[in-house]
Amino acid sequence: MIKRYEVRITGGAEDSGVIGLRRLRDMLDAIEDVAIGALHFRLFGSSRVAGRLRSDVAAASEIQITDIKKGSTVLRFEARQFSDTLAGMNQLPLWENASFRDETPMSMVLQAVKDSKNWQQDGFHRLDRNLVEKVKTFGSSLKNGAEKIVMSAEGSGQEVELSKADIEAIVLLEATIPKPRMVFISGKAEKLEWSTQAIVLQTEKGAYTCNFDDRFSAADIAKLWGSDVTISGKAEYDIKGRIDHILIHKISEGIAQASFVPEPYKRERYLNKQTAEETRLRKAASERLPKWPGDETLQELLADLRG
Repeated sequence: MIKRYEVRITGGAEDSGVIGLRRLRDMLDAIEDVAIGALHFRLFGSSRVAGRLRSDVAAASEIQITDIKKGSTVLRFEARQFSDTLAGMNQLPLWENASFRDETPMSMVLQAVKDSKNWQQDGFHRLDRNLVEKVKTFGSSLKNGAEKIVMSAEGSGQEVELSKADIEAIVLLEATIPKPRMVFISGKAEKLEWSTQAIVLQTEKGAYTCNFDDRFSAADIAKLWGSDVTISGKAEYDIKGRIDHILIHKISEGIAQASFVPEPYKRERYLNKQTAEETRLRKAASERLPKWPGDETLQELLADLRG
């Protein structure tokens, strides 16, 4: 089934129904990158594509532009549901026990933008640092603070807006999500009910979802259930600075003598450090610059009059 979408640029200086080639290219690149990243995250637990994009994922993330029409500048798109394009794929979406067969790559773009804006709200967010970085690139399609990008799904009432202020907030969000870090950890491998490409690793420090790439078959993974294993890989963090999952690079049976897992990331520590640095820079600048008329203290004015 095909679903249709609109992307409008409102408050723009360009004539209605007109868009520059560079701006159009930036917009289309952002849409495609977010669509691929969001789908890759749902299928494999990370939006980052290592190496060449799988052909089935590339085909499933296809979005067609069908029209540019007046009424601000309106781009019209269509995309097929994943029930059509991923029908032969056994991998269920990670991190939730639900099918996404009715979704499309374009609906994932809208959801990624919405999650990037509303990450502080409680709920399930399908984001990692790399995907937030992709959402940030929509900012290159906004020319001034009055413009907005408005995305909507036809017939659903689903709509999301992006402004310059939203992009600035998303830039800060990206900066506060830790980059992936290497881990070396042992524990007992347990079955993850809603994925054939991941396990739950039970350790002394808690449980971690560990994700395999397509080098490992479902049969190979099933053999590990109930075994003590040691994993080296890369920890990916969620938007609140917690380890979301571990991407497995190497796995072997047995318990290692030592392990390394990075401490939970403290967003407050980053924000406090950033605020302190901004305060220091403002103070240093104010000491170097002359005072504006009207900024003098009463004591300084009296001293000037006496002099």
